[in-house]
Amino acid sequence: MMMMIVPGYLSFPPVSGVEYQNKSAVMVFALGSASERLLRDLSNYKHQVYRDTYPFHNDTRKEGFMFLTTCSQPRSRGQVTLRDSSTSVPPLLDTNYLHQYHDVACMIKAIRRAERLVSTKAFQEIGARIHWPRPERCRTFWRYSAEDQAGLKPKRKRFKSTKQEKKPKEAANVKPKSPKMSPPDEYLECLLREVAVTGHHAAGTCAGGTVVDNHLRVKGVKGLRIMDASVLPTPLSLYPNSVLVGMAEKAADLIRNTPETLI
Repeated sequence: MMMMIVPGYLSFPPVSGVEYQNKSAVMVFALGSASERLLRDLSNYKHQVYRDTYPFHNDTRKEGFMFLTTCSQPRSRGQVTLRDSSTSVPPLLDTNYLHQYHDVACMIKAIRRAERLVSTKAFQEIGARIHWPRPERCRTFWRYSAEDQAGLKPKRKRFKSTKQEKKPKEAANVKPKSPKMSPPDEYLECLLREVAVTGHHAAGTCAGGTVVDNHLRVKGVKGLRIMDASVLPTPLSLYPNSVLVGMAEKAADLIRNTPETLI
């Protein structure tokens, strides 16, 4: 479990806590309204799916936060294949997300962790509650309560009066309020397959040892090196930015110290 807290959407997140047991990750973004124009461009959401996921789209008056949950070490692997021998033709990309059920289970654990965080005293004192996305294809897996259908309605903490209130005569006949139900795993899996988005940190398409040598030179091609996340055999946990900066500095040293005849 890794938890990150950031001041706004797409800000660079500092790590505040790490737990390596299940490789799940939870990130917290402090925002109440997600810009439809921005997020749809980044996520490729369809119009209705976006609005089913974010009920307060473009309403900047709302206060809130967003949990982004993920699996820091996914096992699913995609592939890139050439469509044509011409360099002007884009390749075929098969991301193959969530092909391995391990990734689904890992992400569900992260969602459950976020759900438990909201139930803690700190979150409850500010009236926090969860809005679960409602894509149409997932509605058969979980029947929403009237409270869920109403969207986010923060419940502010009420202070008890010092005066002792008298119980109503018919209090014994009043049915206790049913506890808020948590969605089943089947519903969460459907959510993952419907509204999950990429983390934009793909890797492995030009893995070291197969495509490039230990000097980052493409095998069989003279004068060509590759230095980006594609040379990593497997993806790094979450943000690879700092590692790639270090690799780029090493690549610069390799090029600078290599005789011109070997470049």
